[in-house]
Amino acid sequence: MQNWQRLPVVPRWFLRSSGERPVLRTLVSASLMPPAVNILAIVVGLLLLRFFKRLSISLMMGGLISLWLLATPLFSSLLHESIERYPAIDAATIALESPQAIVVLGAAHYDRAAEYNHRAAPTAYGLTRLHYAAFLQQQTGLPVMLTGGPMNRDQDIHSVVLERALEVYGIKARWREERSATTWQNALFSAETLLPLGINKVIVVTHSYHMQRAVKLFELAGFTVLPGPTELSTRFPWHHWGYWLPDSKSLALSHSVLHEYLGLLWYHWVNPVKDNSERDIRLPAY
Repeated sequence: MQNWQRLPVVPRWFLRSSGERPVLRTLVSASLMPPAVNILAIVVGLLLLRFFKRLSISLMMGGLISLWLLATPLFSSLLHESIERYPAIDAATIALESPQAIVVLGAAHYDRAAEYNHRAAPTAYGLTRLHYAAFLQQQTGLPVMLTGGPMNRDQDIHSVVLERALEVYGIKARWREERSATTWQNALFSAETLLPLGINKVIVVTHSYHMQRAVKLFELAGFTVLPGPTELSTRFPWHHWGYWLPDSKSLALSHSVLHEYLGLLWYHWVNPVKDNSERDIRLPAY
C-alpha cells in the first residue's frame, strides 16, 4: 500500500464540516468535474477578453472543445478504458478463488418514486449493480451483503432500498450495512460485520470505472477482493462520424471516470485508516 507517513497532512478544515460531507471538499470536487470545469474556463475567458485577448480566446476554445470531446462516445469510452484494471470474472475464476460472500456497493436512490408506491427506489446505477449481483448469486449461491446508509431528502437507508429491489429477483440479502456515505465507509463498515465472522474473501460488485478505488479500499479494510465489475468499457471506431457526436450519457460517463481519478488522487494523499474524519463523514440531510 501507499506510504502515507511520508505525505503531507491534509488540513482538518478541508476534510470535514460538522460531521457531514465537507463543504469545501465537495465544492472543489464539483468544480473540477465536467461540465462545471469547462463552463468555468469559458466564463473566465469571457471575463478576461478585454484585458488578455489571446489567453481568453484560448480558455474559451479549450472549454468548448474539451466539453465537446468529453461528451462524445469515442472520447468517453477511451477515458473509461483508461481507468479499468479488472476484467469480467467467470465461473472458473470464482471456483479457483473460493470467495465467501458478495458485497454490493451502494450507488444512489430516488425519493418517493411514484411507480413504486411512492417509496424510495434505486437509480439506474444501483439497479445495474444489483442485477449483476443477482446473476452472480444465482451462479454461486454465495450470501449477499448490501451497503449504504441514509441519503436523500427523506434519509432512507440505501441498503434497505436495495434490499427491496433485490427481493424482486427472489434473493434475500444476508447482511445490510446501514451507515456508510463513502466507498471507504462501505469497506470499513462491511469489515466490521464480516471479518469477525471469518469472512475475509469477497466478490465486490460495482461499476468497472469505480472498481480500482473500491479494491484499494476494501483491501485496506482487511479483505481479499475478487473484483466483480459491471458495465465494462466499449471501444468505438474513431473513423465513424457518429461516435464524435456529443450526448448526455457520454458526458455523464466522463464525469464519473474523472471523479474516480480524483478519488484515487485523494487516497494517495489521505490514509483513511489513520484519519477519523474519513470514518465520520455523513451525507447531509438537505
